[in-house]
Amino acid sequence: MSFLSQLVEDKIENFCKKYYLSLIIICGISISLKIYFTPFSFPLESQDALIFLHQAKQLGQGNFEGIPFNYGWQSVLSFFFTIFPQETDYAYMNLLRILSIVISTTTIPAVYFFAKKFLNNRFSLLAASFFAFDPNLIENSIFGITETLFLLLSVLMLNFLFSKNNRLLFLAAIFAGFTLDVRLNGIILIVILIISVISKPNLSKRGITLIGVIFLISISSSPFFLQNIESTGNPFKSFIGIVENAENSPPPSMESNLAQSSINERLTYGIGEEFKHIFRIAIPYLVLFVPFGLIVIFSHFNYNNKILFLLIVITLLVSIPIYLRSIEYRNLFLLLPIFSVVASIGLQMILKDNNRKNIFLVLLVAGIILLSWNMLRDRSDFNSNIYEERDNFGKFLSSNLQGKLMGDYYVEIAGNLPNAELGTSGKDQLKNNQLTLVGFGPPANSMNELLDFAKKYDVTHIVIDDKFDARSPELIEIFYNESKYSFLEKVIDSEEIGFNQIKVKVFKINYDKLE
Repeated sequence: MSFLSQLVEDKIENFCKKYYLSLIIICGISISLKIYFTPFSFPLESQDALIFLHQAKQLGQGNFEGIPFNYGWQSVLSFFFTIFPQETDYAYMNLLRILSIVISTTTIPAVYFFAKKFLNNRFSLLAASFFAFDPNLIENSIFGITETLFLLLSVLMLNFLFSKNNRLLFLAAIFAGFTLDVRLNGIILIVILIISVISKPNLSKRGITLIGVIFLISISSSPFFLQNIESTGNPFKSFIGIVENAENSPPPSMESNLAQSSINERLTYGIGEEFKHIFRIAIPYLVLFVPFGLIVIFSHFNYNNKILFLLIVITLLVSIPIYLRSIEYRNLFLLLPIFSVVASIGLQMILKDNNRKNIFLVLLVAGIILLSWNMLRDRSDFNSNIYEERDNFGKFLSSNLQGKLMGDYYVEIAGNLPNAELGTSGKDQLKNNQLTLVGFGPPANSMNELLDFAKKYDVTHIVIDDKFDARSPELIEIFYNESKYSFLEKVIDSEEIGFNQIKVKVFKINYDKLE
């Protein structure tokens, strides 16, 4: 190695020893990316986030009506909404975004300390970098949904779980219970914790520890179980409901051609989507290094490595029934901090005898940042004029329509709905004194199925844009051949009222002509 190379290696080595400075830089770059790609001038991009916002405001008033079983994220939002009251829903949206971004960034040091259970200092910083610059997580933090808080609680729980201090298993139990208050996936952490307590070597007073862990899990997850009891009388209704709902109706995000499929066919489809999503969340760089990490884990299959691998397996198994309710790749986000550590384990093996490993790691992290930037730029590459026109059209509809509305442009309308509050019946999600937004129903493979849903929930209007939607392919047929549907009266056409960048039509349903 040349003198210059050795000098650079030594400088990097000394800098990595000051891990707190490295973490500050990693967190600073990560939060900068998040802020840069956040469209603060427009409404929230996620329908779920809009619902969470109004649920949080309602919780702040002490009203639990219509609140879901897992309301941990909404409770945190409600706490900060109370401390920092805002004048408008737009201001609350941006406060929600800021909270989500800060919480997701706070998780980065937690990932570093989790990685330290398996890796040396420099490769623990690499694991933190993998997590910090993952484009999927950066994008998700901008949306303002539950995963940011869920991942923070999960990684904190894993830190306590893998600690050499057995007393910290009780803290792991508390945080495992908290994760269930945020997402159903929290059951994964509870299962792995109980398995760990049962199988951990040299654990004194195992029985007492197990009882204490189960007790603390019960206490910290009590809001989840109490809300189940309050709403249904059954503390485990959320888990039972997944199977019941899967048997009765497919998830709303499923393609319409699978709407009438059997439960076994949906299960097969869900498993297939889950495996696709493993690669989806591991792209662009984790997918390259995780296999090497798994090889190292299998070759040194000690207790910690066994639990780490078992955590991956349990995450995949528990996610299968969740895919019957929601076919979204964020169901697997718990794997991302784990994959970050596993990938770093693999690279630590690959670079073990490399004299320029520090230089390589710095260049690798720089490449990760650039790659993440490029992917985020592509995903957020939108025409600002179109974005603004969509928002303005949402404002127009929210001010000029009356009745019950379903279909496209939900986020644009909901984000501009004045004096909005949660719906109180059926599929009603948000409403004010003149307009109610109805959540999209199950996939509809025919006009009859679509109208059956609309009639059941008293929908008066359907909003349709010119984009094909695999959940309800009939809608695009209506958009281009409206004259074939005499029971639909076009009341608004975006082009006719001066919106040139978008193509949207609003139809009023005349149920009398259906009879």
